[in-house]
Amino acid sequence: MEKDRSSLFERIEKLLALSKSSNPHEAAAALSRAQKLMSLHDISYSELNTLSIGESDAVLVPGLKTRNILGTIGAMVGKCFGVFAFTTSTGTAVSKLTFIGPKERLESAVYACVFLQRQLKIAISEFRCKEKKKQEQRYLESYLKVVKDFCVLRPDLQDIPDWLLPKTFAEIKKYDLDNDGAKVVKSKVAKAVRNYTQGWLESVYHSLEEFAGVTKEEREAMDRYVSDKYPSVHDVVQRHNSASFDYSAYTQGLQDGSQDGKLRQAVKGSQQTKMLEF
Repeated sequence: MEKDRSSLFERIEKLLALSKSSNPHEAAAALSRAQKLMSLHDISYSELNTLSIGESDAVLVPGLKTRNILGTIGAMVGKCFGVFAFTTSTGTAVSKLTFIGPKERLESAVYACVFLQRQLKIAISEFRCKEKKKQEQRYLESYLKVVKDFCVLRPDLQDIPDWLLPKTFAEIKKYDLDNDGAKVVKSKVAKAVRNYTQGWLESVYHSLEEFAGVTKEEREAMDRYVSDKYPSVHDVVQRHNSASFDYSAYTQGLQDGSQDGKLRQAVKGSQQTKMLEF
């Protein structure tokens, strides 16, 4: 039955295409036949528009499978290509990022999604490396200060030779049996990366141009497709914990995201050429 209805839809679509013929008699006859079939089988134009809507899942890059990151990237792609995106989660990680929209735009949208993920992963990797070195140096300096302050209170230790003190963060492990230094640095780096990522995503999102080609009919067709097939889908508002907010890392993310002209140009250009550099 479903196959028969699908064939009927295809037949009506072909007739509607013929109704745009330059031959007025042929166009009128095709439109009349299409309208009769639609009336006979109780088919609306909105149902026909839904046929042009499809869905596609994007490949997810390892290490970026949080709802906040993929939800924002989905919003970016939706903004640029005029499609709808939503995530499916398994536990705390996202298992799928699905795009719904006009079939002719889905391939480019999914391709752009992978590109954005890879660019973000490169940016995070470079930032994490620099931040780790910075936090290790800060911990080393604070460690040495504590030791020297303690020595001031102990006259018998004031002449402690420098060679007994650690010169690098790695040398602290000789004296730090519980590895507290590594734990502190890891925690600070993780916090900085989270806020850097937020800044990068926000900067790139606001710099991308909104797709101007979504028609009212396409929007209604997408809404109908989503409500029919995914009635439980809803928007999730992401919030950050202000207590763990690293403004410096966030600002760096904003700066790096705003300077990535290659990224913006690639996503913008992909609407026409579908060519993205990796």
